[in-house]
Amino acid sequence: MFYKIFVNTKLKIKQPFVYSSKKNLNIGDVVLVPFGKNELIGIVVDKIQSNEIYSFKIKEIIENINSQYIKLSIVELKIIKYLITNYNSLINKSISLYLTKKISTKSTLKNNYKSKLKIDLNHKQSQAFNEFFNNSKNNINKFILYGVTGSGKTEIYIKIIEEYLQKDKQVLILLPDITLTSQIYSRLENHFDKNIISIIHSKITKKDKTIQNNLINKGQKKIIIGARSAIFSRFHNLGLIIIDEFHDTSYKQDQDPRYDTIKLAEYISDINNIPLILGSATPRIDIYYQYLNIENHKIIKLDEKFFHKENSIIKLDLVDLKKEKEDGNSSIFSKTLKNEIKNSIERDKKIILYVNRRGFSPILLCNNCGYIDKCPRCDIPLNIHKSNNTEYTYMLCCHHCDYMKNINGLICNNCQNRNVKFYGFGTQYIKEEIEKIFSLKSKNIFILDKDYKINNLDYSYADEIYKILNNKNIKVIIGTQLIVKGWDLKDVNLIGILSADLDFSFPDYKGYEDSYQKLSQLIGRVGRVGSSGSVILQTYDLNNKIIDLLKNNNYMDLYNYEIINREKFKYPPFCEIIKITVKSKQEKSLIKRSLDIYNLIKKESIDGIQIYLPINAFPYKKKYFYRRNIILKVFNNNKKIKRYLRENFIKENNLIIDIEPSNLL
Repeated sequence: MFYKIFVNTKLKIKQPFVYSSKKNLNIGDVVLVPFGKNELIGIVVDKIQSNEIYSFKIKEIIENINSQYIKLSIVELKIIKYLITNYNSLINKSISLYLTKKISTKSTLKNNYKSKLKIDLNHKQSQAFNEFFNNSKNNINKFILYGVTGSGKTEIYIKIIEEYLQKDKQVLILLPDITLTSQIYSRLENHFDKNIISIIHSKITKKDKTIQNNLINKGQKKIIIGARSAIFSRFHNLGLIIIDEFHDTSYKQDQDPRYDTIKLAEYISDINNIPLILGSATPRIDIYYQYLNIENHKIIKLDEKFFHKENSIIKLDLVDLKKEKEDGNSSIFSKTLKNEIKNSIERDKKIILYVNRRGFSPILLCNNCGYIDKCPRCDIPLNIHKSNNTEYTYMLCCHHCDYMKNINGLICNNCQNRNVKFYGFGTQYIKEEIEKIFSLKSKNIFILDKDYKINNLDYSYADEIYKILNNKNIKVIIGTQLIVKGWDLKDVNLIGILSADLDFSFPDYKGYEDSYQKLSQLIGRVGRVGSSGSVILQTYDLNNKIIDLLKNNNYMDLYNYEIINREKFKYPPFCEIIKITVKSKQEKSLIKRSLDIYNLIKKESIDGIQIYLPINAFPYKKKYFYRRNIILKVFNNNKKIKRYLRENFIKENNLIIDIEPSNLL
């Protein structure tokens, strides 16, 4: 008998290999096969029933190793094929997601998954809960739960989860960031036996992941929580997928396989015939459009906060930074914000200060010769960070690669002059200013940014972040984008957006959408339990469209504005985007190769696509490589272009094909 095998080789292959076996094998079996001079793991993906005579020698499968690895289900094989054909993933990158060693596990669980606590839903939540199940009975299995921030989406999730556990089904809950797993876990363990809950994400050890996947595959874990990679858990009887804060860009994987978690979850929902719930206060515009216009898709609205009080007000104050400068205020805090911070500290309330920039300062400029230190790999200005090393005061860091160097004191590396100056500010600088101006101690201030994650790579402190953020001793939280990712924080009555212009200036077709989502989610961190609060937004651009949208904080205003422009200029959801990034260490080679690829694709004259001339990526140089992007717009779900790209360019080392990229830069 002959079999088609996906082989786990690092070679850039496009198709399965044919092997023979005297023993009968099944689709999904894990096998050991000869490959060149090596023995590699493979997956049986098809049986060949014909007696076709091949022009090449067929090698024999060495052995079936299902005793060592968990066999793949038909659904898992379909997902692998989907990643390969739809996202041009390499075969080994896709099958490695599902190669799980078998280990011995014991179960002491009883088949009783009823909630330990009664879940009381308010009227609006009950309506949403009933709407979900009523529509599910009518074969609708794709839902957006569009609920304003603080409306109590999690309580609805828990109530729905209980219903699926009673049917002995597994539930997958995806979150936009690993750090949020502890927050949802603490909520779930209050209602369900913690022994049926599993946490899966990229930072747990390989051993722990193997243990969890074995327990999941045997049905011993019923609730699986994790970031995007948890979608590849080895499910036994998956019945429901919930993706919270589904608008978040972190749901797009930026390494092979470069999948869009939302689109992948929709596919898994289809092949399993199970419901998918996408929750957000600021839904992705392309997805929202589809759920409005496609049959068997449903939007459930939750338009009232859980702790709704008629007299509670969230006040948005706008501060013109140009006027502040004219009035002689050179501080990073406007007079209004400074007074509000002081009042909040005196009232023992929490404050969030947001800036989309980590470190101390983005630029160190020599006032003598004008020199700015740049990254030797990326040719962009290095950011200044305060050093944790006692020997050095500062570090110069590149935020686009891993380059960094310690510096002892601030001195120009070109002319050795000490007449240097910071331009701009980051989270570390804000912390110093808070300590200075308001006499707060360091222990009362917490910085949540990427540096925190970098310094805690083993995530030994990840479970503590939620506790730290809600710790009464923490008076000021300084955060970058990590602070806007759905945290449920108590006693926050003031949010200061120190430089909104950093979020206004993203030059991409999704710029308004991303900015609105970020800032609207941030505003939603204040007044979570029905209390009043203030948001102070500092900007040099009071006339920016985003400010108009934020004033009413009405997502539909953004949606209606954006969808007109998307249709006019043919951006998603009115097309699919493919971004081809060409890289080279030589600029001339890059320009020539990117134009060659552009001309080759254009010459194919594939119907239903538009191709644009190569443009420089941002940053143009990254990790020694210069980069250019070729953008394609694909209409009518044209699969021919993906097949053409796969067949002709898969073996090119310095080329990335990104289907449905998170941005065009």
